[in-house]
Amino acid sequence: MDVILSRNVVIINILTLNVVLKVLVFTLMGVIVNAGSLLKFVALAVMLVAYSYDCFNNVEKKYLKLNKALFSEVALDFLAYLCLKFLFPTAAHAWTIRPDSTRCNV
Repeated sequence: MDVILSRNVVIINILTLNVVLKVLVFTLMGVIVNAGSLLKFVALAVMLVAYSYDCFNNVEKKYLKLNKALFSEVALDFLAYLCLKFLFPTAAHAWTIRPDSTRCNV
């Protein structure tokens, strides 16, 4: 029983491989015959990929630059706050944030 089942599995796999190869061959033939029509879509896809990469690559660089600047400012303000809090505990309570700026007042 197992021998018959394993033969059937092998036969089904060979037939499946045969169908897949035929599909690939006929697809390649269609691409070769209709190369002029296909070239428009290939060029469009290449342009979309190129422009998308250029656009998003610049956005990522700008975001990283802005992110680095923002976090360095926040880190400096927080460090100054901690220094005042531990060196002068009563002065730390006098800090307020101005509504027109992100800097702190003493």
